[in-house]
Amino acid sequence: MSSIHYAFFRVGRNFFYSSGLFPRAVRDEVAVLYAFVRYVDDLVDRPRPLVEHFYRAWRLLDAALDGRVRPPVIGDFAELAARRGMPSSLGTGTRSAERRTA
Repeated sequence: MSSIHYAFFRVGRNFFYSSGLFPRAVRDEVAVLYAFVRYVDDLVDRPRPLVEHFYRAWRLLDAALDGRVRPPVIGDFAELAARRGMPSSLGTGTRSAERRTA
């Protein structure tokens, strides 16, 4: 069991068991995607959203997509995004919202 799957086994058993439905070839990529989405969702899906942390995550994503940093979770997602040809402008809409709320 990879370390990322073990982490999901400990905190997200639903994801851990349902990830077995994916072919082994993409299972790790699905786990990386889920980890990123879960991370940013956990920042805002709470009684007092951590708005600044949310925007900081998107700034880190931009830096990771440019290869300047590789933080845990965000860096793994940036690597996946590059490997799968996802647009490098993933955070553009969020940065626009950040400017409007500042």
